[in-house]
Amino acid sequence: RVFDPCFGSGNVLVAAWEQAESSRNEQRRPGALLDVAGIEINASAFLIGLTRMLLAGIESPRLELGNSLERELLTSPGRQGFDVVLANPPIGAKTGREPRRYQHFAIATNDSTGLFIQHALSQLKQDGRAVIVVPEGFLFRGGAERELRRHLLEKRQVEAVVGLPVGILQPWTGVSVCILVLRKAGG
Repeated sequence: RVFDPCFGSGNVLVAAWEQAESSRNEQRRPGALLDVAGIEINASAFLIGLTRMLLAGIESPRLELGNSLERELLTSPGRQGFDVVLANPPIGAKTGREPRRYQHFAIATNDSTGLFIQHALSQLKQDGRAVIVVPEGFLFRGGAERELRRHLLEKRQVEAVVGLPVGILQPWTGVSVCILVLRKAGG
């Protein structure tokens, strides 16, 4: 089960699906190997992403239109989490001046990067992995972001930080980014 809390045009989920399908074909396994789910806040991007997934052969993606950061966290042991969360959250998005909307997060921040990281981890099964693109600045900022990094390190949830070449996301943004690979430790 794979989930993208901000799937946009569906690039990440389609790539994951295609990788799973090529693996399935090599092993000659019947049926789909991947259960695809996602949430997107922008209606136009939602329609583009849904269309791309259907054209790629994903027959029944579980997609929702809405704000994934407003969703309740998976805290009940009876609810099934995801094996993998893949996300390329919007860079520089601020959560605004409505702290109550996001009070379900342990570490409050007005930058959406920290909230997407916490949300991704909350959606995982035990021993699941999250792969999240974050602005390089997230690694160095103080305040709530520093507290979140400390929390991730103390809980031993950081598996890797992968630096990416400058300009890799151009023409969309010139911001330097890296990939965080996080693991929800078994309890």
